[in-house]
Amino acid sequence: MFLAELSMEEKKSFLSLADILIRADGKILQSEKSFVKQLKYEMGITNVEILPTDTIENACQNFKTKRTKVSAILDLIAIGYADTQYCIEEAEIVKNISDEFKIEFEEFLELESLALKILSLKDEAQTYMEEKI
Repeated sequence: MFLAELSMEEKKSFLSLADILIRADGKILQSEKSFVKQLKYEMGITNVEILPTDTIENACQNFKTKRTKVSAILDLIAIGYADTQYCIEEAEIVKNISDEFKIEFEEFLELESLALKILSLKDEAQTYMEEKI
């Protein structure tokens, strides 16, 4: 959503966090791969491979501002819903990332709600873009 504003280091770290997230439930679906590919395009780094990180903590250290942390959380939540099933493992990972970012629990809940609203609006907009025959 706002990932284009991240620095290159933050973008790479975001991709590492996204990789951890999509592997959380033990299966990587095409919908998740497609969503991450779309996010890479948004960030302008379509040719950058996702480099696995050893820990969430290490990847989170590269995010320096509140703006970039919130941007990452919103899009990580969206990735969690890419397969329409935001499983408990994915929710726990996003919550752990939020904790690393020092985002208060109440604000985290508000960000989850906001991410769902944004996803709903994107789906609604998509219906207007579909051709009717």
